[in-house]
Amino acid sequence: NSSFGETKPTRCTNFIPKALKKLEDAKTDFYKQRYFFLALRMAHYHKKNPLEIYNKYSYLIENSNSIVKDWIDALYAGALIKSGEKAKGVYLFSKLFDEAINSHLALYNFFHIRNQNDFDLVLNLAQNSDEKAKIYVLRALDSSSNTIEEMKNIYNLDKNSKWLNFL
Repeated sequence: NSSFGETKPTRCTNFIPKALKKLEDAKTDFYKQRYFFLALRMAHYHKKNPLEIYNKYSYLIENSNSIVKDWIDALYAGALIKSGEKAKGVYLFSKLFDEAINSHLALYNFFHIRNQNDFDLVLNLAQNSDEKAKIYVLRALDSSSNTIEEMKNIYNLDKNSKWLNFL
């Protein structure tokens, strides 16, 4: 006869292998992606080798347009930051900025960029002018930034950038 107060909290780490087994046994991409997400999420928050899980199963989301892909990409970006790959993680978060449902992740995680050198490392990972513009936008959204200067940076990349209207 135990009460709620007497129950001991348990960690989810024992569920990681179970989720991975379900992933392996799943017949459809729909379920495989969701078990991948669950295993990765538990591994990420319990610091149980999330990058290994991502590297093994990332093929499942390569051509996906599912929202689960964004969730997995966000967990991967966070795991990279936690592992010390700050610039790459913040860059991957910035790629989620286009999606309204995920934009908060990019903005929230931009706080890892603390100086010009950090910013330059992220900017150098950008593949095109739109990605570079998003990175300038994220910096512009910081209350201590010079928004006009960031708009000039974006304008120099693309005078018709949609990000100019955003700011």
